[in-house]
Amino acid sequence: MRGAIDPTSPSPSLARRVWPAESHAPIGAATATGPTLACMTARRFVYPQAGDDLAVIAARELPGVDGADQQLLSWNLHLAARRTIGILPSDIVFTEPPPAR
Repeated sequence: MRGAIDPTSPSPSLARRVWPAESHAPIGAATATGPTLACMTARRFVYPQAGDDLAVIAARELPGVDGADQQLLSWNLHLAARRTIGILPSDIVFTEPPPAR
């Protein structure tokens, strides 16, 4: 069933939908044994703490990496698009690159 309600959600109005991996498969993708299932993975991320900017998050999450703040910015283009506002507490900051396609 597509878009089944997650029973572990705290409230039905806040329930998140759980989508089966096969719903993300390319259209028409199939093998002799049936449809191709896409592998769904999640990237590591953090929420900013009070007073954090990208440099502070980079130092905390990627210690010892040269240019870590620019590397984080390249993985978080949604933050690069609104540089004038800065990082909000509700922002998701990915701490690893997107998976290879």
